[in-house]
Amino acid sequence: IISEIQAATGSSIQATEQGTREVDRSRETIRLSSTAFEEIIQMIEKTLESSTQISLATHQQTSANEQVVQAMRQVAETIRETAGRIKGVNSETAELRTMAEELRSKASVFKV
Repeated sequence: IISEIQAATGSSIQATEQGTREVDRSRETIRLSSTAFEEIIQMIEKTLESSTQISLATHQQTSANEQVVQAMRQVAETIRETAGRIKGVNSETAELRTMAEELRSKASVFKV
């Protein structure tokens, strides 16, 4: 009976030691998993921050582009107005040229 008790105790000790080793391995696996999850969370947070910055930069760029478009529209309008004024000046210049030629023609009568 004592031998059987000793054998059973030895088996229990072995099982306990094996269980302890497995618990230690499980703890290490959990620790490594925890570390990996922490790194993943940090990467997610960095990605989120980068996404936020990209979104903000995109919004600012869109706003700047809208301002450029508005400025270009104003430039185009100014060019149209200037072109209209130049046409008017050309028309007036042509009229003045015609008047100057008529005046020259009439003045030539007085030249002797």
